[in-house]
Amino acid sequence: MIWVRIAGNPPRQFYKSEDAKPFMAEQQSRLSLLSSAGTLRSATEGETSNLTITLDNRSGQCAALFALPPLNATADVYDSDRIIFSGTVRSMDMDDDGCRISVEA
Repeated sequence: MIWVRIAGNPPRQFYKSEDAKPFMAEQQSRLSLLSSAGTLRSATEGETSNLTITLDNRSGQCAALFALPPLNATADVYDSDRIIFSGTVRSMDMDDDGCRISVEA
């Protein structure tokens, strides 16, 4: 099960499946807004490894959470209790349906 932790101020954790909750830090915000952690783009021809994390924003909750975007914060993508990708938040794009967070290694 995939879940995401963004080490902004404050740190926040996002999940899609309740099965992820036992692996997440209880003292940090845990929100069921994760839509997807996109395909990992590997480093080729000088490009940096990256992926896009998509959060559900239909309730407007992401807009409130990220009024001050956590640019340059560390973002970790987990599969259960192990990190499968770690990078830095480089950009955010938000509309009524979703929040897309670009993360680069």
